[in-house]
Amino acid sequence: MLLTAGSELPVMYFLDKPPSDIRTSTLPTTAKEVLLARVRLLGTAAGLGGRIPPGGRGNDSLRERLAVSLRVLEVQSGNASVDSVFDATFGVTDQTHSLIPVPRTKSELERDYFVVVYADDGGHWHLAGFPMSEAEYRS
Repeated sequence: MLLTAGSELPVMYFLDKPPSDIRTSTLPTTAKEVLLARVRLLGTAAGLGGRIPPGGRGNDSLRERLAVSLRVLEVQSGNASVDSVFDATFGVTDQTHSLIPVPRTKSELERDYFVVVYADDGGHWHLAGFPMSEAEYRS
């Protein structure tokens, strides 16, 4: 199942095992430097700053203002060095669910995850999301 902008399926970014097919992700056709890697988060997701105007979020969506730092532990495909660290924002999200599932607890942050990240035309890194069930999203 291919995820596209406007999808109503919940999306996850941090996988317990490598994806069997990255074509099922939110990876845009314009993606540059696609990387599939085993990573460890260097803390939970954090806001990139900027004021939210009264009564609204402003022009940037939450996913564009929320980033996570990742340390590369193993490269499955793409070009990156083991132990390199980079920040990535969240790529395309679904239009129905407001929560971005991200590891938050101490035990979740101590685990390794597989991610697909890609660079945009400006060289900024983004996470590609994968479909998850409604039950997984709610848990």
